[in-house]
Amino acid sequence: MASGRNIVGFDLNEVGVSNDEWDENVGARCLFKLCNLMIASNPA
Repeated sequence: MASGRNIVGFDLNEVGVSNDEWDENVGARCLFKLCNLMIASNPA
């Protein structure tokens, strides 16, 4: 990452419970993005 920081973990909770704008599809996209960011920030 450009900042030099490594992502070691994250948490995604309760997406799509009360607001119609944040449904399960948005939660899945956020999870996909976070997984890709974590992999990119921790090269093997």
